[in-house]
Amino acid sequence: MMKKRDVLVGALLCFAGGSIDGYSFVMRGGVLATAQTANLLLLGIHLSNANINRALSYLVPILCFMMGTYLAKLAYDKLFTGNMIRWQEGVLLTEIVVFIAIGFLKENVSDMLVNSGISFFSAMQYCAFRSFGDNAPYATVFSTGNMRSLIDNLYEGIMRRDAASLKRTAGYGIMLVSFASGAAGSNLLCRVVTYRACWLVSTVLLSVLILIRVISLKSKEIVIDRKF
Repeated sequence: MMKKRDVLVGALLCFAGGSIDGYSFVMRGGVLATAQTANLLLLGIHLSNANINRALSYLVPILCFMMGTYLAKLAYDKLFTGNMIRWQEGVLLTEIVVFIAIGFLKENVSDMLVNSGISFFSAMQYCAFRSFGDNAPYATVFSTGNMRSLIDNLYEGIMRRDAASLKRTAGYGIMLVSFASGAAGSNLLCRVVTYRACWLVSTVLLSVLILIRVISLKSKEIVIDRKF
């Protein structure tokens, strides 16, 4: 079952994800800090051109993304002891603080350092939010998989007349539009406030944190899953 509240949370997170990459691309050296496929591709290209320094600017965010993924799982298991809601809230709160701090960093701070931090904490978000409903897995910080899922569900909805698949198709469409909108919004904001444009991410994530808190209080929902 796909609930409207889950779609709203997912859309806001995808908007934040698009904003993150928009910021790192426009203001921090043309690197897509959350899109590790692109970074891996560019790493290979620069290595083949013997441009080691440029290659490192893509390698470090990749490694930080991996570290963020590992530590997110560790925090879920050890720090939050399998409490899904508290884990998600902890990840959001951490990201909010980090992106506020990044907004105070100016152009003299290494782009590699900033992008590595973004990759690390974006990986935690990616781990903490994996679906917006039953049979609706998604990614909040990149969109290739979401595109495949949109077409897959569209096919099932049309060819097999599956109403649930058509609903999920609409959900994936919302995620994709939200991601692109976040990138566009970040780009426009960068023109006005430059390095502080990343505060848009913190603002959106704060709204998600509040929304999750309200939902959990109303439903008194505590999800414990040791096998996550």
